[in-house]
This record gives sequence, C-alpha cells and structure tokens, in this order.
Amino acid sequence: MKWNDRGIVLSAKKYSESGLILAIMTANHGNHKGLVRWGNSKAGRSLYQPGNMIQVSWNARLEDHLGSFRCELVKTSLSEFLSDPLKLSALSSICALTELSFPEREPHP
Repeated sequence: MKWNDRGIVLSAKKYSESGLILAIMTANHGNHKGLVRWGNSKAGRSLYQPGNMIQVSWNARLEDHLGSFRCELVKTSLSEFLSDPLKLSALSSICALTELSFPEREPHP
C-alpha cells in the first residue's frame, strides 16, 4: 500500500535511538501516523517541527499497519512564529488539538 500527499506536521515523538513516530494532517488521508527512520538525526530535527508543511510518501505492506514515511520540506512556518511567544504557543496548541480531535485515517478534503 502506498500513497503520496502534502500535509502539516502535528507532532513528532521519539522512537528508538534514531526513529520518530510522526503525526501529520493531510487533506486526502486525514490524521495519519507513521515511522520516520533516522528522523531523530541532526539533519531531521528541523524538518519535523509542528506546523511545517511537508510532502510525504507513505508505504506499508497492509493498510492497517503503521507504515513508514519519506518526507520533503515544502514550507517551514517556524521562522514566522519564533519571534512571538504568543503565536508560537497558539501554533503548538492548534497542532495538539488537531491531533487529538480528528480521528485517524479519515479524510477531510
């Protein structure tokens, strides 16, 4: 099972020494999670910040599996919000609420 889509990073949680469990919100596939190998490396840390827009390719053997992501940065939003603590707090809250509010793998076009 494979798909490609554009989405917004909602959260990135450490998994093992070098991996991440990435939660993203996409238009065609909804709130989706996947494993990013080497996502916890120095090069990958800035890519997987909440609010960043990424182009993602998901791959798994079956549709019900967690699967793995391959990601490319489309647009970073952190530079716009970093200077204002209130905006940064709002972005963090919106990402957390979106991840908790929407059911997984349900599209929201």
